[in-house]
Amino acid sequence: MEEKPGSQSALSADDISEQATPAPLSILDSQEFVKGKFQPKNSLKIADFQVFHWEIDWNALEKRTTGPVFEAGGHKWNVLLFPQGNQVQGVASLFLEYTDADTSPEGWGVCADFCLAISNIEKPDVYHMSRTEHRFCADESDWGFSQYYRTDLLSQTTDSKGPIMTGNKFRISVYIRVLDDPTGVLWHNFKNYDSRKVTGYIGVDNQGATCYMNSLLQSLYFTNEFRRSVYKVPTENDKPAQSVTLALQQVFHDLQLSPDTVNTIELTKSFGWDTQESFRQHDVQEFNRVLQDHLENKMKGTAVDGAIGRLFLGKMKSYIRCLNVDFESSRIEDYYDISLNVKGCKTLRDSFVDYCQVETLEGENKYMAENHGLQDAKKGMVFMSFPPVLHLQLKRFEYDFMYDRMIKINDRFEFPFEIDLEEFLDSGADRSEPCVYRLHGVLIHSGDVSGGHYFAFLRPTENKKWYRFDDDRVVPVLEDEVIDESYGGDIGSGNVNNNGPTRPSGGFGAVTRSTHKKITNAYMLVYIRSSQSRKILDPVDDSEIPIHVIKRSQEAKAEEERRRQELAEKQRTVNVTIVDDSDFRTHQMFDMCDFGAKLPGQSKLYSKRFPRTMRYSEFKEAYAQEKGLKVDEIRFWAIVGRVNKTIRVDSPITEPNDLMDIDDQADQTLEKIFQDNFKKWSELRLYCEHMDKWVPNGRFPACDSHSERSMVFIKYFDQPSQKIEGLGKIYISAKSQIKEIIPLLKAKKGLADSTEIDLYEEIKPYMIEKMNTEITFQQSEIQSGDIICFQPTQRQELSSVDGVVVEKDEFDRILPRTIPEFFDRLTRKVPVFFGKSLADSDAESSEDEPNIPDSGDIDWNELESRDKTRFTLYLFLDDTYDTVAKEVAKKLGVDDPLRIQFSHNASEHPYEQNQVIRRSPDTTLDNMIFSMYVTEDRLNFLSYEILPMSIVDMEKTAAIPVVYLGGALRDEQTFKVRVSINQTAQAIVDEIYSRVANIHLKSKIQAAPVNTPDMPNDSDALKSQLLPKPTVEPAFTLRIYHEVKGYSISPIEIQESVTKYIQDGSVLYAELLPSVSDQPLAQENDPKKTPKQYGDSKVIRVFHFTNQLRNVHGVPFFFTIFRDEPWEETWHRIQLKLGMGKRDFTKVKPVIVPEGASSIDSCRYLLDGSSNNGSGGNARSLGANPTMPGAIMSPTPETTPRSGSPALQGEQGGESASPEVADIEDKSPTSLWEELSSDPDNTVLGLDYVERSNRNRRTEKSIHIRG
Repeated sequence: MEEKPGSQSALSADDISEQATPAPLSILDSQEFVKGKFQPKNSLKIADFQVFHWEIDWNALEKRTTGPVFEAGGHKWNVLLFPQGNQVQGVASLFLEYTDADTSPEGWGVCADFCLAISNIEKPDVYHMSRTEHRFCADESDWGFSQYYRTDLLSQTTDSKGPIMTGNKFRISVYIRVLDDPTGVLWHNFKNYDSRKVTGYIGVDNQGATCYMNSLLQSLYFTNEFRRSVYKVPTENDKPAQSVTLALQQVFHDLQLSPDTVNTIELTKSFGWDTQESFRQHDVQEFNRVLQDHLENKMKGTAVDGAIGRLFLGKMKSYIRCLNVDFESSRIEDYYDISLNVKGCKTLRDSFVDYCQVETLEGENKYMAENHGLQDAKKGMVFMSFPPVLHLQLKRFEYDFMYDRMIKINDRFEFPFEIDLEEFLDSGADRSEPCVYRLHGVLIHSGDVSGGHYFAFLRPTENKKWYRFDDDRVVPVLEDEVIDESYGGDIGSGNVNNNGPTRPSGGFGAVTRSTHKKITNAYMLVYIRSSQSRKILDPVDDSEIPIHVIKRSQEAKAEEERRRQELAEKQRTVNVTIVDDSDFRTHQMFDMCDFGAKLPGQSKLYSKRFPRTMRYSEFKEAYAQEKGLKVDEIRFWAIVGRVNKTIRVDSPITEPNDLMDIDDQADQTLEKIFQDNFKKWSELRLYCEHMDKWVPNGRFPACDSHSERSMVFIKYFDQPSQKIEGLGKIYISAKSQIKEIIPLLKAKKGLADSTEIDLYEEIKPYMIEKMNTEITFQQSEIQSGDIICFQPTQRQELSSVDGVVVEKDEFDRILPRTIPEFFDRLTRKVPVFFGKSLADSDAESSEDEPNIPDSGDIDWNELESRDKTRFTLYLFLDDTYDTVAKEVAKKLGVDDPLRIQFSHNASEHPYEQNQVIRRSPDTTLDNMIFSMYVTEDRLNFLSYEILPMSIVDMEKTAAIPVVYLGGALRDEQTFKVRVSINQTAQAIVDEIYSRVANIHLKSKIQAAPVNTPDMPNDSDALKSQLLPKPTVEPAFTLRIYHEVKGYSISPIEIQESVTKYIQDGSVLYAELLPSVSDQPLAQENDPKKTPKQYGDSKVIRVFHFTNQLRNVHGVPFFFTIFRDEPWEETWHRIQLKLGMGKRDFTKVKPVIVPEGASSIDSCRYLLDGSSNNGSGGNARSLGANPTMPGAIMSPTPETTPRSGSPALQGEQGGESASPEVADIEDKSPTSLWEELSSDPDNTVLGLDYVERSNRNRRTEKSIHIRG
């Protein structure tokens, strides 16, 4: 009997509390005993309660004793007792057993709360009890305590009331409550649990850290109208690995029809994520926005265009309403989800009240109303409409400015199963449809800011049945469990407070108390409007799934079935690899052959699968017939791996007719042969010996352990050609002298009788020993399978004779003269796979590269046949850089080897460029590759690049990174230009123009016409610097500048030396003109889009930062401002330049930054004139943020419309390339020109991304979905 979980250790006389302090309760008084010792632990409904007593005679017990059967809850039970223990001798084991386990139906389960007690028969108040609860099932039909009580204490008096056992007798009592199991999974161990069978639903596999995605996918899947819309998106012609919509359709199909858990690898690959990205937790809200943005774009122009908006889009109005005059400023905007405060709010309604809180603008904060001057006003937000599906994001994470870190708010937050939101509608909103919402889903986070686990509670249909979707497992739950796991709050006393330091609860000397907070709580709620619930949750019929998605699924299942059958075939069969004399003849390395032959240049051995049950005679006949051989003229030998790591022929397979008694047992099966000889490998390795014509009597010589004859293999070394030739095998006698085979060896090679030869034994790669031909083979310990090499005797030794003409190959490598020298060199010869570097300007896009598996699975011969830019060379580890370059240049047909540049590869993928290898006289192949020894499943990779000039000339040049800006800042491309360090910056300009022209040509972009924007009239020098011209007149205009340091940028100066721009970390920017940066907006209603005309202009510098000037990010740029241009138009041009959506742009705050400023304290946020040092701020200035005094915010209370992340550091996150201007409701500056009129000309405009510092810092990297 195995130890049962929950078992207790044996009690000694000192730790039996019941006996040390006897309770005045009798084990026979069930009512009092329950009241004092066996109160219910939970609120579960009790189906039945029973008490059972059993008096036993200790001496009459068997090793395993089963007690009488009794009933409880309609089930039969009995006590199971092991008097001497089932694990620890001398410690009794006591269990409760379900009697009818063997005859109960499949999937049965009974939940019981019970205690097992032993007591003195005469004194029932002397007892010992242990209590537990368990789900009895087929796998666990008995439960209790494997170390219940020490037997030596039964008869001992441990208290004043006496021992438990007297006269070898005592009582065993069972108190049992059989509990109702409303969900069917109470205390389930989930062994062999089938979610589809139990609940009708299935889960999603976790790829490592994708539980956040799994919970959201399940929520979206059960929003049936959303699923139906996704199905209707046309994806028949999409590529599976690149289409997010097609992959999502496949996931939804599998969730709907598959019997097994769903895999999301194809979906995450369609996002463009690698494996590492799948192990990084992302922000769920941002992921949802990006995913729905992608789907909404994909749906445009289709039958489901606008489906996302119809389900999730609501409208809100932000307003400022004067109290004493009839004036209101307002705007209406869209939202797709709402972020609600948790901190300071006890309920969901409290959060909505907080969200719609009205602020009074009075006193110094009066509102400047148009045509009315300063007025007292009310400022707030109200909802115009709520969507059919309402996503509420609970702000469980916030930034703690005091502790400078993110924290999680684990406070208790209650939300109802039904809520009426009509009170939060604007008075002018449409109220024709009730705003009553029913809870559909709760997404849960369990953990803290550093990480955790996500799962979801969902109500898939209109009934009240809830389910917990936890990755691959789906289980039914009760509403009480949804509440218990979702609300958060305290779980008891302790000294941990997740919200900061603990504070005293009283005055001096008061005990400091804190509470443990539940780290498992809701972070997202999904409500569905009751009036539309039937439509939204209307079941999706299988016929609505796209046919091509079903077909793909069927093909995937067929492929899975094929693999399953292939695996079954592998288990039913054994792979047999056979070596014959032709393989040995051409083998140039150690041993007999190359098993596997995955590397180019290696011959492939015969390899085929045969049934494991096939008889040896049948196998032999099948092989002979396939090869056109006679069965009696071939013999198979087992090939084994010796202790010295060599592979050698060992002994012949026993033939049936070699035995005295020929019966069925003599003809072995392949499985028997494999088990006897080949456990080291996964295949059967054999050598096929062909009968020589001179063999007497047509029978193979006996070469077993009972014979003195052995079979050895012969290799010949041809020194001039530097090749080894396998000459086959010969038979030797153990007692013969080695020199007796010399004539035979000469004859095999056709050497003259007068030729002197030397013999060597190939013992192992680093041990090639010359043989003493005067001794016997037995004395030399030669046995079957050994390899003897010979060559004509070399009269001169390179190391000892002066004046010898040293032979070299075409790459200046000294040629070995002897077999040991040759094999010594072979130990340093390795295959190296060369692939074209992605850095090569001629290289194709990585998207066109084939999907290459791990090196151990690659057939390199087949791969190289498809792409001639990839090839393998066998090179020596001591080859110099130049030697390797010569070999590669010869292979590629490149005239100058010094035009070949190599780079390291840190991974197994042959195309991932890492670090360029520096050429030097001391650089060898050993330094250039990472692995010195190549096994059967590993290959060395080197990337190469064919340079336009030699490396020697290249050392006189520099590669300068350039960021090309084609329009908005997010439309960027990065490339490098290479110029001579002895030239001026004019060469950089010429090269940049050339590369940009190629970009236009490849992208089929119409180059913009030359249109130099207006520049300051008094700054011609600046104009020429900002717009340097190439030597050849271009078809377009670029502004080229570089980042000097921090937030400072400067135009490139063509007369300067190139060395000025090759400093570490220096980046050049090339901006295509005309740009919105340099010309006013187009005139309204002008079909020609003619720019408006304003007065003087000047160029300013703009950069991005977050919170502090040191937190610089993104691409800095030049920007032209005009004297009479209104602030709204200037601000809109900046928005267009950033390529950001309206809502995201409201988080960007303009800041005046003096030249050289190092602290935000010396800066001025527009337009209150104060620094960002924590001192107040005028609420009438451009959106003062009450959470960051002196900073700037939108007048709208914080919402989260789905518009993605700010386009920071080139990340795509805006709504469109031409977003609607972000409205500014509070008093705005008249113009940026006016704001800068009092500042020096070198003043910089900073853009502070305030919202970025308040984001959930669990995800430092924005989420990207390809496309």
